[in-house]
Amino acid sequence: MTPHADTTDERLVDPTAYRPAPVVASQDTQVGTELEPVVKRVTLDKTRLYQGWPAARNRHTDYVAAQATGLREPNVSGGQTAEYLGQMFLRFFGPGFVGGRLAVSFLGFVNLDDEVTVRGTVTDRAESDGGRVWLEIRMTAQTQDGRTVLAGTGSGFVPE
Repeated sequence: MTPHADTTDERLVDPTAYRPAPVVASQDTQVGTELEPVVKRVTLDKTRLYQGWPAARNRHTDYVAAQATGLREPNVSGGQTAEYLGQMFLRFFGPGFVGGRLAVSFLGFVNLDDEVTVRGTVTDRAESDGGRVWLEIRMTAQTQDGRTVLAGTGSGFVPE
């Protein structure tokens, strides 16, 4: 008898697999709706993977390079932090979403081992002549100690 993997075992579930968010954009979404937060613990390994280590040796992946720029240790790139906003945005609008806008401002450093929480709130809602719903979202990323490291807006049509 060949043993089979128990697919209910959490150790066998792909942590990168798409899972729908419990709060998703719909025709009925109203101003004030809060998106499901995304929480990420940043590690050197994750930062190196994002940057393309070992080919990419820079202030985000390498202690020597970071210290040469005046930093004590590598810090997380703004692009990696912005990706957390993008993850929340895509989970809210759905996997097939295209055609939205995302604009961000980088307000501070994310350090190794920081826990970053990304939050979003619907701030505006409009209907087009064709009945499509357009949502505006205010988003922020904060570290565990309350520092706001990124703020931005996103917008797009609710999928039909």
